[in-house]
Amino acid sequence: MELSLFINPNSTSLHSIEKIETKQNQNKKPFKFAYLLLFLPIILFILYNTNETKFSNSEKLQILVDKIAIGSTLSENEWNELCNLLAIVKGIDVKDCNECRSFLKAMLGGEHKGHYARYKNISDNELLKGIKSYDKQIKLHYDKIKNPESYIENWNTLDPREREALLNEKWNDDIRRLSQQKEIFECILKNRLP
Repeated sequence: MELSLFINPNSTSLHSIEKIETKQNQNKKPFKFAYLLLFLPIILFILYNTNETKFSNSEKLQILVDKIAIGSTLSENEWNELCNLLAIVKGIDVKDCNECRSFLKAMLGGEHKGHYARYKNISDNELLKGIKSYDKQIKLHYDKIKNPESYIENWNTLDPREREALLNEKWNDDIRRLSQQKEIFECILKNRLP
């Protein structure tokens, strides 16, 4: 008889356990969808690169654009294919495609997309002024790395970790960002219709 108390399906403790298990299973459903979204570009990339799967040019282009949008790195072959597919599918013939990768990323919704959207329609003169301004800023940051004490009064009293971060991370990241934004301006100019 004591054993039947533990197995009794009408027991409130067993009912409570079933409720908890049901609730836990319901809570897992959004995570399953999130995992699917997370791995979808990877799955598409694998399918795209297998010889057995045949994608249309539009589908191939979309896979490459999706990779750019999520910040994945494209191989040299993928960059070349992207430029070819843009010309075939969208009629967009990117001049100096290999030198315009930051421009392409921004144009297709990747890194610096806001910068591209904000400046794509400004005049040629404004773009040229912007390019000169970027050149000055890039030179300034190289000089900051070379002569940091000229830009920060208490350079020698700063914590060594802070100096290291400025020299090897912050200012180099600024140079990278400024160079990419300059490239976007240059490629907007190169790719304008006459």
